Amino acid sequence: MSGKKKLWQALEPGDIVDIVAPASSSTGKDFQNALRFVHKMGLVPRAPKNIFGKDLLCANTDHWRYQHLKKALYARDSKVIWSLRGGYGSLRLLPALAKLKAPLQQKLFIGYSDTTGIHHFLNSIWNWPTLHATMLEELGRGEAGRREINDFIQILFNLTDSLVYEELEP
Repeated sequence: MSGKKKLWQALEPGDIVDIVAPASSSTGKDFQNALRFVHKMGLVPRAPKNIFGKDLLCANTDHWRYQHLKKALYARDSKVIWSLRGGYGSLRLLPALAKLKAPLQQKLFIGYSDTTGIHHFLNSIWNWPTLHATMLEELGRGEAGRREINDFIQILFNLTDSLVYEELEP
């Protein structure tokens, strides 16, 4: 490994992963599969008991999705916040996030799609690292290949400082 500074704190077995649903909802089965996926990585998943509500378009109301994200951002015992899925609704949380003071402890935020706005906020306002990568729901459903999962583990656990994909073409 090179002496380059890591962008985020490497994960270790037993670390807590805060799971948030800042956008669309999920099914109970997909949620349970996502929790199992985190366990299989040797990590401890943590999600709010009321992660899902009765909102028509989102996982829960704007109030609760914001509260869940805020709690995960300020939690001192976790290194990662991982979005369950994308869809719709994350941008509605940004005005409330903009009023928060950055926690002293930086952590890694993972997700893509609708959570891109949260990535941008965390990168540009708080100078936090983020990983624009596969959502937990997709991983729990088995929608990622073995190589993608292995690459994920290599990066998250600091087992390598780079990945090379030689077969990529423009």
